[in-house]
Amino acid sequence: MDIENLPFRQRAAAYVLRRSSSGGLQVLVFAHKDAPEAGIQVPGGGVEAGETVEEAALREAFEETGIAGLRFGGALGNGLQRSVQVPDFDRSTAVRQRSEPGASHVPEPDREESGDGFARGQAAVPVPGSEQVSTYAWLIAPDGLPDEWSHTVSSGADDEGMRFRCRFADVKESGLSWGMDAFLPMAARVVESRI
Repeated sequence: MDIENLPFRQRAAAYVLRRSSSGGLQVLVFAHKDAPEAGIQVPGGGVEAGETVEEAALREAFEETGIAGLRFGGALGNGLQRSVQVPDFDRSTAVRQRSEPGASHVPEPDREESGDGFARGQAAVPVPGSEQVSTYAWLIAPDGLPDEWSHTVSSGADDEGMRFRCRFADVKESGLSWGMDAFLPMAARVVESRI
């Protein structure tokens, strides 16, 4: 049997977790101030050469939120994503990602323009060679953080200057887009008795 190795980009995605003042479990989410169509996300990005997933998750969370003192909890699982492009989308170069754990997914046509970034009746086309594997991990937030804040990325060549609106949300009401909540229930179960 022959095995074909497929090129992909390795990513780390981080669920930054804490307890609210009432004791509920919260996850850090953010929205792009200048690109609201990017949806609600968790920190994440490419793993650099020589970097572990743990190091990448901590680095990306710091770069995208400004939080120092995060502690790595553990890895949860991997999700395979494939970028898709929507023909004649009002931003012709916009590339969107959808994910499900362990499978690539192409959005179906006729979706309402409610939160997935696609207008009704548009079909997404896979972008060849755009596969990436995201390793989801959970991190523990330090004490004393505000409930919400703004942050401008000041490092990382691709992300420098991006402006984010960060906030802690109840894990059951995170509002995450693009399937980024796929491992959040698992994270909540793992973390429940640890923080």
